[in-house]
Amino acid sequence: MAYSIDLRIKVIEAHEGNQINSQNELSEIFGISLSTLKRWLRRKKAGDDLSPKIEGKGRPAKIDERGLTTISLLVAKDPDITLRELSEAYYKKHQVQVSSSILFRALKHLNITQKKISINASEQSEDEVKKKEENI
Repeated sequence: MAYSIDLRIKVIEAHEGNQINSQNELSEIFGISLSTLKRWLRRKKAGDDLSPKIEGKGRPAKIDERGLTTISLLVAKDPDITLRELSEAYYKKHQVQVSSSILFRALKHLNITQKKISINASEQSEDEVKKKEENI
């Protein structure tokens, strides 16, 4: 979390007012690192703004809100869809290649668990198995 502009100004004013002699002591009093203090002083000397810089957090997401809706609909349509199949379906719809790890995170964001029906459980729904059970 970035330090507030008020704190930055107080630190610079304390330094410029010679209220505290050493930069080490000043950084300890205000609970900031020495390198942070020096960076703020450099910015002040250069006439730059002291407000926190707004920086992006990595590359933009491949799956936007519209993509999340698509994933939700695809999983609702076929709850047993694999990540590979989901990736292929997503590509057909949006022409964006997404990896299984990206899809996994999207599913987690949507609170969708990927529980697969086991082979034995899926066979229980077949007609032949039902007939055998009725005969027993």
